[in-house]
Amino acid sequence: MRRLWTMAAVMVAVSFLGVGLLQAADAPKKGEHKRPTPEQIIKKLDTDGNGTLSLEEFSKSRRFKDNAEAAKKAFARMDTNKDSQVCVKELTEAFKRHRERHKGEQKKGEPKKECPKKK
Repeated sequence: MRRLWTMAAVMVAVSFLGVGLLQAADAPKKGEHKRPTPEQIIKKLDTDGNGTLSLEEFSKSRRFKDNAEAAKKAFARMDTNKDSQVCVKELTEAFKRHRERHKGEQKKGEPKKECPKKK
């Protein structure tokens, strides 16, 4: 009987260990984060609820809150139809262009290259 309880305890411990390992494999590694989708970005920044971003809304993002000029330039590049609004499609295309521009810069397994510091 004692042997049965010991085996049961070991099996429970092993199953918890397996579940923990699976969860650890799914979790992002330290220093990594999952990037938000264009839909999530628009949902978060769209204060007037029209489903698009104006320059004012876009400028309030964490990335550009202290640099209005950079926000204007980035917004102008994304607003391909020049209607002063960035929709999900335009944001998706901007992300795609960005990925393509930076595709060959970092090869798999190499450490991330640091951006040069602005003086």
